[in-house]
Amino acid sequence: MACGGKAQPTPASPADSTRKLTQEAQAAEKARDYHKARALYQEAIDSAPTPISSAFANREMASALIFWGEFEEASGFLSRSLEQDPNQAQGWHDLGILNSKLGKHQEAEEALLQALQLAPKDPRPRIAMGALLVNLRRFVEAQTHYKVLLTLEIPPTIRTAVEKALRILQLETSRAQQSE
Repeated sequence: MACGGKAQPTPASPADSTRKLTQEAQAAEKARDYHKARALYQEAIDSAPTPISSAFANREMASALIFWGEFEEASGFLSRSLEQDPNQAQGWHDLGILNSKLGKHQEAEEALLQALQLAPKDPRPRIAMGALLVNLRRFVEAQTHYKVLLTLEIPPTIRTAVEKALRILQLETSRAQQSE
């Protein structure tokens, strides 16, 4: 505890002041005052006392921008968040999805690989990577990711979808090999 008896934030937690500003921004969003919300998120970023706080505020701004449909701008805030705190598996996953949506396939793949490295047992980046590779018609690589998914704990409905995807990918791979 600090001299004043108040616990200091742990290095992995954003400062109370940053968290408070982002909560105010979220309240403004809920009230549909998006101009005020944007200003509060920016204030949280500008006044963040630590890199973790800044990463948190940038990530929160990115989430709001994604919700508002401002994907390109969101990508920049999410990238800044990851520069300040590169150990965010969920952040890398989100950046991968966002870059894929923006047609930045190489950047999407790099971000998803980071997410997989940080959280190898999390099925979400693996699913996203498989989908990206399918969209890029890299079926054999997609199969590899989907096969790994079957070794992870996933809900039965996802398991069924992955098994179906693997059957379809096997057919696509066979067709591609026959046409060569």
